[in-house]
Amino acid sequence: ENMLNQLLNDSLPRVMQDEIHGAIAHLQRLEDHASIVNYASITALPLKKRAEAFWAFRKAWGMYFDALQDRYRGLCVHLGEIPKDYQQTMDDMAELEREVNQLEYQMNHDAQQAYISKSLDEVMSEMGYQVIGNRHVTKKSGKSFTSKLLTYDDGAVVNVTETSTGQITMEIGSTDEKDRVPDANERVALQKKMEQFCVDFQEIEKRLADLGVVLDSRLMMAPPEEMYAQIINLSDYELVEEYRHDTRKHQAAVSNVQRAKVRDE
Repeated sequence: ENMLNQLLNDSLPRVMQDEIHGAIAHLQRLEDHASIVNYASITALPLKKRAEAFWAFRKAWGMYFDALQDRYRGLCVHLGEIPKDYQQTMDDMAELEREVNQLEYQMNHDAQQAYISKSLDEVMSEMGYQVIGNRHVTKKSGKSFTSKLLTYDDGAVVNVTETSTGQITMEIGSTDEKDRVPDANERVALQKKMEQFCVDFQEIEKRLADLGVVLDSRLMMAPPEEMYAQIINLSDYELVEEYRHDTRKHQAAVSNVQRAKVRDE
């Protein structure tokens, strides 16, 4: 009992202090010598060894562990993660180091991705592309992607999709307010626009490079072939109000023309 009392120290983790208090209370209830001897070997002595191991760890690694833990908690706050508890042992410290490295990689990756996205938006805006719609999708797997529709040429749009893994996809398409496949004439027209955009993209790449951004393997572009022609359903996007207003005016004008045609017939 005296040995256990000597172990009590504020530097010990609260859990270990509670274990020692519990061991002392249990020991005081024992009456026969054999039970005391068994309890000493099974519970008290292992507690003593754990306390000594903790102090030895603190002496050798305490400052490093505290700094590592502070870094870990700061990263969790920054990334919105719930921090886990790590014991002050060599095994837990190794696991904590791996977790810090992983979170730092994620933070750097997120910062890099945010800069690329910001630079791409800036370049596209400078070149006259205007955002007309957005959408964000999170799949059951946890992966997510954000798409932006930008004006292009003669009613066509550029659909720029950025995934949570950093992949960027650019596609040319025409628009409608329903899901459908393009007809033959639309496919031919869209192929020409794809070929035109491939030329335009060289200027986009050049301007991004001036900002220190090289898309390299991050970028995926559908080749300028008819089989990749598509109609993009505007109903899947949250349209900017100005474009929504223009679309309504266009639809109203088309409806008026169709009604006039019916009356004439």
